Amino acid sequence: MNLKYDGTNALVKSAVNRAELILRSSFFQEQLLKNFSVSDAEKIRSFISTIGDQNSESIFITTFWNPLKKESIIEPKNNIIGLNTALLKKSRHAFLQQIIKNYSKLLIGKLTSNPLKTDDQILDRQIKMITQAYA
Repeated sequence: MNLKYDGTNALVKSAVNRAELILRSSFFQEQLLKNFSVSDAEKIRSFISTIGDQNSESIFITTFWNPLKKESIIEPKNNIIGLNTALLKKSRHAFLQQIIKNYSKLLIGKLTSNPLKTDDQILDRQIKMITQAYA
Protein backbone atom coordinates (compact mmCIF):
# COMPACT_ATOMS: atom_id res chain seq x y z
CA MET A 1 0.00 0.00 0.00
CA ASN A 2 1.33 3.33 -1.03
CA LEU A 3 -0.68 6.49 -0.65
CA LYS A 4 0.29 9.08 -3.27
CA TYR A 5 -0.56 12.76 -3.24
CA ASP A 6 0.96 15.10 -5.80
CA GLY A 7 -1.03 18.22 -4.93
CA THR A 8 0.10 21.40 -3.21
CA ASN A 9 -2.24 21.48 -0.19
CA ALA A 10 0.09 21.26 2.82
CA LEU A 11 -2.65 19.95 5.14
CA VAL A 12 -3.52 17.09 2.79
CA LYS A 13 0.15 16.28 2.22
CA SER A 14 0.73 16.12 5.98
CA ALA A 15 -2.41 14.01 6.48
CA VAL A 16 -1.37 11.53 3.77
CA ASN A 17 2.06 11.08 5.40
CA ARG A 18 0.46 10.63 8.83
CA ALA A 19 -2.13 8.17 7.43
CA GLU A 20 0.67 5.98 6.07
CA LEU A 21 2.34 5.95 9.49
CA ILE A 22 -0.90 5.07 11.29
CA LEU A 23 -1.93 2.35 8.83
CA ARG A 24 1.50 0.71 9.04
CA SER A 25 1.81 0.94 12.84
CA SER A 26 1.67 -2.38 14.62
CA PHE A 27 -0.37 -0.81 17.43
CA PHE A 28 -3.15 0.27 15.01
CA GLN A 29 -3.13 -3.16 13.35
CA GLU A 30 -3.33 -4.92 16.73
CA GLN A 31 -6.31 -2.74 17.65
CA LEU A 32 -8.03 -3.77 14.45
CA LEU A 33 -7.61 -7.44 15.28
CA LYS A 34 -8.71 -6.97 18.92
CA ASN A 35 -11.88 -5.07 18.07
CA PHE A 36 -13.35 -7.45 15.52
CA SER A 37 -15.09 -10.77 15.81
CA VAL A 38 -13.52 -14.07 14.78
CA SER A 39 -15.67 -14.09 11.64
CA ASP A 40 -14.14 -10.75 10.56
CA ALA A 41 -10.60 -11.77 11.46
CA GLU A 42 -9.82 -13.18 8.02
CA LYS A 43 -10.88 -9.95 6.29
CA ILE A 44 -8.84 -7.91 8.76
CA ARG A 45 -5.75 -10.10 8.22
CA SER A 46 -6.13 -9.63 4.45
CA PHE A 47 -6.56 -5.91 5.01
CA ILE A 48 -3.42 -5.75 7.18
CA SER A 49 -1.32 -7.82 4.79
CA THR A 50 -2.31 -5.52 1.93
CA ILE A 51 -1.34 -2.47 3.99
CA GLY A 52 2.13 -3.90 4.56
CA ASP A 53 2.68 -4.98 0.95
CA GLN A 54 5.12 -2.54 -0.66
CA ASN A 55 4.46 -4.10 -4.09
CA SER A 56 0.71 -3.48 -4.01
CA GLU A 57 -0.90 -0.86 -6.20
CA SER A 58 -0.69 2.78 -5.17
CA ILE A 59 -3.78 4.61 -3.99
CA PHE A 60 -3.89 8.15 -5.35
CA ILE A 61 -5.27 10.97 -3.23
CA THR A 62 -6.81 13.88 -5.12
CA THR A 63 -8.65 16.96 -3.91
CA PHE A 64 -11.59 18.84 -5.33
CA TRP A 65 -13.81 21.66 -4.14
CA ASN A 66 -17.58 21.27 -4.40
CA PRO A 67 -19.74 22.72 -1.61
CA LEU A 68 -22.83 20.94 -2.99
CA LYS A 69 -21.41 17.41 -2.79
CA LYS A 70 -21.40 15.89 0.70
CA GLU A 71 -19.07 12.94 0.26
CA SER A 72 -15.60 12.08 -0.91
CA ILE A 73 -15.17 10.20 -4.15
CA ILE A 74 -13.86 6.64 -4.21
CA GLU A 75 -12.95 5.12 -7.57
CA PRO A 76 -11.91 1.48 -6.96
CA LYS A 77 -11.04 0.79 -10.61
CA ASN A 78 -8.59 3.68 -10.73
CA ASN A 79 -7.40 3.44 -7.09
CA ILE A 80 -8.40 7.04 -6.42
CA ILE A 81 -9.72 8.68 -3.28
CA GLY A 82 -10.98 12.20 -3.93
CA LEU A 83 -11.27 14.47 -0.90
CA ASN A 84 -13.77 17.31 -1.03
CA THR A 85 -11.90 20.18 0.59
CA ALA A 86 -15.06 22.34 0.72
CA LEU A 87 -16.68 20.11 3.33
CA LEU A 88 -13.73 19.14 5.47
CA LYS A 89 -12.69 21.33 8.34
CA LYS A 90 -9.36 22.90 7.58
CA SER A 91 -7.43 20.62 9.90
CA ARG A 92 -5.11 17.69 9.39
CA HIS A 93 -7.29 15.66 11.73
CA ALA A 94 -10.33 15.92 9.43
CA PHE A 95 -8.32 15.05 6.33
CA LEU A 96 -6.63 12.15 8.13
CA GLN A 97 -9.94 10.61 9.18
CA GLN A 98 -11.30 10.85 5.64
CA ILE A 99 -8.18 9.30 4.12
CA ILE A 100 -8.07 6.31 6.48
CA LYS A 101 -11.85 5.74 6.35
CA ASN A 102 -11.98 5.89 2.56
CA TYR A 103 -8.82 3.82 2.19
CA SER A 104 -10.36 1.07 4.32
CA LYS A 105 -13.62 1.29 2.38
CA LEU A 106 -11.79 1.02 -0.95
CA LEU A 107 -9.60 -1.86 0.20
CA ILE A 108 -12.42 -3.84 1.84
CA GLY A 109 -14.42 -3.42 -1.36
CA LYS A 110 -11.52 -4.90 -3.34
CA LEU A 111 -10.95 -7.77 -0.88
CA THR A 112 -14.57 -8.91 -0.84
CA SER A 113 -16.55 -10.28 -3.73
CA ASN A 114 -19.61 -8.16 -2.95
CA PRO A 115 -18.67 -4.78 -1.40
CA LEU A 116 -22.31 -3.87 -0.76
CA LYS A 117 -22.94 -6.63 1.77
CA THR A 118 -24.22 -5.51 5.17
CA ASP A 119 -21.31 -7.24 6.96
CA ASP A 120 -18.83 -5.17 4.99
CA GLN A 121 -20.68 -1.95 5.82
CA ILE A 122 -20.53 -2.85 9.51
CA LEU A 123 -16.82 -3.67 9.16
CA ASP A 124 -16.29 -0.29 7.50
CA ARG A 125 -18.09 1.49 10.36
CA GLN A 126 -15.97 -0.31 12.95
CA ILE A 127 -12.77 0.68 11.17
CA LYS A 128 -14.04 4.26 11.02
CA MET A 129 -14.59 4.26 14.82
CA ILE A 130 -11.07 2.93 15.46
CA THR A 131 -9.68 5.50 13.02
CA GLN A 132 -11.33 8.36 14.91
CA ALA A 133 -9.34 7.41 17.99
CA TYR A 134 -6.04 7.54 16.10
CA ALA A 135 -6.56 10.50 13.80
